[in-house]
Amino acid sequence: MEVRTGKTLTSLNAAELFGAKKVLFLTKKKAISSIEDDYKNFGFTFDLTVINNESAHKFIDDYDFLISDEHHRNGAFPKANKMTRFIKTNYSHLPMIFLSGTPHPESYSQIFHQFWCSKRNPFKYTTFYKWAKDFVDVKDRHLGYAVVKDYSNAKMHLIEPIIKPYMLTFTQAEAGFETKVIENILKVKMSPLTYQLAKRLSKDKFIIAQDGREIMADTAVKEMQKLHQIFSGTVLFEDKSNRIFDLSKAEFVSSHFGNSKLGIFYKFKAEYEALKQVYGDSLTNDLDDFNATDSILLCRS
Repeated sequence: MEVRTGKTLTSLNAAELFGAKKVLFLTKKKAISSIEDDYKNFGFTFDLTVINNESAHKFIDDYDFLISDEHHRNGAFPKANKMTRFIKTNYSHLPMIFLSGTPHPESYSQIFHQFWCSKRNPFKYTTFYKWAKDFVDVKDRHLGYAVVKDYSNAKMHLIEPIIKPYMLTFTQAEAGFETKVIENILKVKMSPLTYQLAKRLSKDKFIIAQDGREIMADTAVKEMQKLHQIFSGTVLFEDKSNRIFDLSKAEFVSSHFGNSKLGIFYKFKAEYEALKQVYGDSLTNDLDDFNATDSILLCRS
């Protein structure tokens, strides 16, 4: 369902209609208070625990219904991430609702583990690799140091008929939105280093920095992610450390918009730090602070 079309209330009301008594709602930390407000304002009768994914292990309990917000975060492949394994281990027996505006933003291969965490999984495969034999056009990718398997080219025409009965879609137009969003795309000229790094990564799929830290793009999805990072002027290395090497985007936003009231969506943690370097203390993550002052609002997309 598209943004602002009522995913939260739809899922809470579904839990009420189902007859749930004790519901676990997994979400992002910043969304907790909003979800709790919706729960209180609409008078639902079940008990609700709202917790961010990273703290879910502290609240293991005897729930009878689970709602997983931003569920595409559980779509890592070919191996399931830690949170997906946690949900499968502790709650796979529960009825579940998965919420997302972008269930497969980079590849249909991201679908498998999102369903795999439930015992009601419509794909009757125990592992991603077994599933991939039937649903992915697996290709070899030749890197400078090895040949690796690329599992990103999933067969959409085979997957969609299986998942369609489990999917509810809803657009802003269907929800009665009359406000028209006008998009203006602004192009930013980055530093020469940014283009050099992107070109080299696209060619070699592997970069070693002067300090020995590594950047790898051994799958099509990972290459897309790394190029996205690089063109933001930042990069996340394989050891989970990051580096800001080009402030062009942050400086462009500052010079182009000046002191205008502004909300900025960012994707990577290092992007936030880059914006902080340019804007300093005029940034805020708090909506109330943004509304009451001249601060610029930063939101993680």
